[in-house]
Amino acid sequence: MSTACSLSKGKDIPSTAAVTASPPGKPDLRAVISSLEAFASQYISLEVDKAQLQKEVKSSSSKLEGAIKMAAEARQEVDSLKEELEGLKKRLKDEKASKLAAEARVIEKDDLLCQSSLALLNAADIPAEALDKLPNNSPANALSMTLESHQLVQDLLQNGKGAMARMHSMIFPKIDQNKTLGQLIDAFPSTQGRLSRKKNELAVDAERYALAELHRATESLNFIALNPAEENKRIHERVNALTQLSSLDEVFWKEHSKASTVAKFQDRVQQVHRFFDKCYKGLRVIWKMMFPLNAVPPTPLNLMSEFSNAKKIRSLVRAQLLARARAALALVLVCHPSADLLAIANAVGDLRPLYPKVDLPAAIVIERLEETSMAPEERRLHMSNSKTCPYCK
Repeated sequence: MSTACSLSKGKDIPSTAAVTASPPGKPDLRAVISSLEAFASQYISLEVDKAQLQKEVKSSSSKLEGAIKMAAEARQEVDSLKEELEGLKKRLKDEKASKLAAEARVIEKDDLLCQSSLALLNAADIPAEALDKLPNNSPANALSMTLESHQLVQDLLQNGKGAMARMHSMIFPKIDQNKTLGQLIDAFPSTQGRLSRKKNELAVDAERYALAELHRATESLNFIALNPAEENKRIHERVNALTQLSSLDEVFWKEHSKASTVAKFQDRVQQVHRFFDKCYKGLRVIWKMMFPLNAVPPTPLNLMSEFSNAKKIRSLVRAQLLARARAALALVLVCHPSADLLAIANAVGDLRPLYPKVDLPAAIVIERLEETSMAPEERRLHMSNSKTCPYCK
């Protein structure tokens, strides 16, 4: 474009020279110089345009080379991406195959776990219905069966260990009891003969222990043996009777020391029973005499609890006194309805000189109160004895 401009400028110069042309026949130096200047200017302009074009061509060539290089790099990157994509496809395919294989192994392991759990329960005599909590197609079924069967078998083993530990402590009380389940199993005799001998030893130990405790209990009742001679006589008679009643294979009663120990304990228990029966009857008599208006407690334990402390006795006596005072004041109101009971209650002075005058009325009042509180059979007995009472005539 710059070259075209220069050429156009060169063409315009001669026209200007034509305007200023010299007369014909004489060369015009100025026109020549002007033409040379125009040519030089046009040449310089062309050189500049040429240099500019060369620069642009060089820049375009450099850009083209860069573009070619970028295209080559892009092609390499595309090829690399294609290779990576192929690798990813292959890896995904391998992972899918590995996942399917792993799922197959998991299913196989779950099946083995289920079978082993059922076999374990079968060996432990535990019904498989105890595990019927999850559907068969549940992914957690095998693990659940394993955990539940493990818990059931563990509970069974712990219960078995506890039972064997208790049995071991009873059979071998003097041996160290801190043992594992295997040690407990090994500790028990494996043959019937050894087990039978151990049973006999245990029976002898139990009998010896029972006789020792029986002797100790008998001696604790020594307070009841008031007459040793009579006691020995009763024991001898009891042993003879038990020996005669026993069969031929009962050797216990044929051993005098053992039989005497049991008979002595039985005799003293019988004497204690009689002793407490007499105590109960005596306490009933005391209760009826002290508290005739109150019902007698039904059992010896209830009756003894009433006499257990002084506070209870004082409360019972006070209740009797209040009942008698209430009855006496009520009789006063019967005869004298307008009597001032508060004045009577607050009366002061020495009352002892007046006691002889109120003995007979007081006895009559008490007699009536006791008669109303008696049982029918006691009332009949009282009526027969009242004929001799000086206050009942």
